[in-house]
Amino acid sequence: METEGPAAVEMIYDRILRRGSLMFWGYKRPFRAIALAMGALVKMGEASLLKTERQRRWQRATPPIFS
Repeated sequence: METEGPAAVEMIYDRILRRGSLMFWGYKRPFRAIALAMGALVKMGEASLLKTERQRRWQRATPPIFS
């Protein structure tokens, strides 16, 4: 994820289209595909999910600091 703060699925979709890194022609529900992929990143610890009453937003997970 390129953004520093949390991003909604619509923002992630727009960024993917702008970059041209993936075309969603074959997807009936591209937002759902993105949400599933982001859920997998959350499970792997690479992203975190912030839920509000109206929307889910994901952000890059902060790496643990070892001292």
